[in-house]
Amino acid sequence: MKSLKTLGAVALLSTSMLGAATSFAASSTDTVENNNAQTPVKTKFKVSEDGGKNEKPENPSTDPENPDGNKPLDPKGPFGIAYVPNRLFTTNVEEGEVLQESGTQEFTFKNTDVHVGVKDKTHTSGGWTLKAKLDWTGNPLDGSSIVATTDGVKTNLGAQEGGQVQYGSTTDVTAQPNLTINDKDSVIMTGQNLEDKVYNNTFDVKLADAKLRVADVSQVAVGEYNGNVTWTLAATPVY
Repeated sequence: MKSLKTLGAVALLSTSMLGAATSFAASSTDTVENNNAQTPVKTKFKVSEDGGKNEKPENPSTDPENPDGNKPLDPKGPFGIAYVPNRLFTTNVEEGEVLQESGTQEFTFKNTDVHVGVKDKTHTSGGWTLKAKLDWTGNPLDGSSIVATTDGVKTNLGAQEGGQVQYGSTTDVTAQPNLTINDKDSVIMTGQNLEDKVYNNTFDVKLADAKLRVADVSQVAVGEYNGNVTWTLAATPVY
């Protein structure tokens, strides 16, 4: 009889506990509190100080010792002019170019592989403009300009096997098919304001068939002429 009474007590206790648990179950009529919560997530990005991969854009010149090649500027930050022509000397500068009697005359340069590059690895979408201007430091050469053609803007992918620079395509940066650099600021490259992507590349334009053009050689005095092309990069696109 003692063992039967003990079993009965245990059964009664279990039934009581089950009822207690059931009394705490949620009901569809209950008011839900804190049914929505948020946990903040935060991060921040920046580019490396040197601009990351290809931080030192490859010089397109095949011979770095060639004085008539391109001059690497090696920008240390993510935005800047990457390289420009080292110099633009006409082919017969030592002995002198022979002037024709009159009219417009063009003179070829020794440097036939003329490139200008802009490094933009800022990971931003703002546009920019590269301009160039020709100034004579001594005797002015009136009516003169540097003319060239382009086949658009390429991305400089760096040197590949064999040391040759490889190029990719882009529509984010543009250049005119025909360029004229004179005593006024001339637009060389224009980077658009991007909408759904950012700049992360070096942009190259080749000035093909570059020549010094003189509008009227009948009025040109003999002698030596020295000047500079000034390249200017600004974070403002021109349309």
